[in-house]
Amino acid sequence: MGEEFMKQYKQFLTEATGKNLHMEHLEDEVLNGGVNGTRGAINFLRSLRNMLAGHNKEAVNVTVKWDGAPAICAGIHPNGKFFVDYKSMRRPCFTQSDVDEHFSGGPLHSKMSALLEHLPKLKIPGNIFQGDVLWTDNKEKTVKTINGEKQITFTPNTITYAVPLNTELANAIIKAQVGIVFHTTYRTAGQEDLTDLKAEFGADVNLWSSHKDVWAVNADFTDVSGTATFTKNDENKVTAMLSVLGKEFNRVNGRWLDAIRDDNILKVHLKTYINSKVREGEFIDENLARDAVKFIKAKLDKDVAKLKSEKGRARKQMTVDEYLKKLNGNLDQIARTFRLMALINNIKLYIVEKLEEVKGLTSTFIRTSSGYKVTKPEGFVAIDSFDSGKGLKLVNRMEFSRINFTADKNWDQ
Repeated sequence: MGEEFMKQYKQFLTEATGKNLHMEHLEDEVLNGGVNGTRGAINFLRSLRNMLAGHNKEAVNVTVKWDGAPAICAGIHPNGKFFVDYKSMRRPCFTQSDVDEHFSGGPLHSKMSALLEHLPKLKIPGNIFQGDVLWTDNKEKTVKTINGEKQITFTPNTITYAVPLNTELANAIIKAQVGIVFHTTYRTAGQEDLTDLKAEFGADVNLWSSHKDVWAVNADFTDVSGTATFTKNDENKVTAMLSVLGKEFNRVNGRWLDAIRDDNILKVHLKTYINSKVREGEFIDENLARDAVKFIKAKLDKDVAKLKSEKGRARKQMTVDEYLKKLNGNLDQIARTFRLMALINNIKLYIVEKLEEVKGLTSTFIRTSSGYKVTKPEGFVAIDSFDSGKGLKLVNRMEFSRINFTADKNWDQ
């Protein structure tokens, strides 16, 4: 991938609806969007295949998903003043007094205070930018010997990032009081407040001023080595996988997929079930349909038991029994839905594996009881041009999400 390719896909940043508060896994589009969501996910995988095979006329925008925490927003408020806030932007802080008022006693106080002190030094131009915090205190950076080499390290969430000492990058990280990776832009022209902002993926930090106290980067995926490309065998393998996926899609009852899309209770329970399996170290397949209904029954039974009156429990139980009857009558469709999601996940993982071949700015490790284990980046975010530029996570849920589910989020420690 040369300079022209990079230029093309940086131009492909498209506008997403609403604030960037949560991104979904690509395979979850089956549940979120029903028939259209599934079709969009399949078309999106085709675009990623074409991008890596060098066939796309328009590039798909891909950014690296850094494992930073917490997610914050900073920039110029529509009132013309600089502010920082948590990603929801409900409590903008213009002064340290605002930080004390909104975050005193909480885990974000020291971080917001440091960000408000140092980020204005970048002279961020008139928009708002969202990013993930890497550190806000020099104590969060430590020198460690990993694989026989001294490195400056920081662990904002689950992954430890490491850079060899006595390099230009390490020196910049050591000097910086705060570190942050920006990935989203909110344009404020014509806005009176923060309520109707729309997320636009990407943040051109190269246009900002630099300052030794702030290490700020964007999340653009840059293949400097040219290794993130498909061979003809890679392309043929993904094409064959897509063919199987397409045939399976045609076997599923479209009305059933749309029923899941429109049933928020079922959708939430299915996602909760999938995450429970990820925590256990496995992903869903068609053999788990009955187990999923059993899981949902246990959740609904708890809801019934919470009701105080016997009549209320009886009425609720009748509703639950009817609901479970419908699910048990559609076990074959649940199984096919799970198979669809598993096939999408498998193709996604093949593509993620290729993207992971690119060496990033830092090395990445997971801290274990016996030292540091080499790991891969958290994943990638790809911009779905088939759905208003929505950001979709390309993450190995089995490798990273399972670890992240059980990780401590003690950002102040």
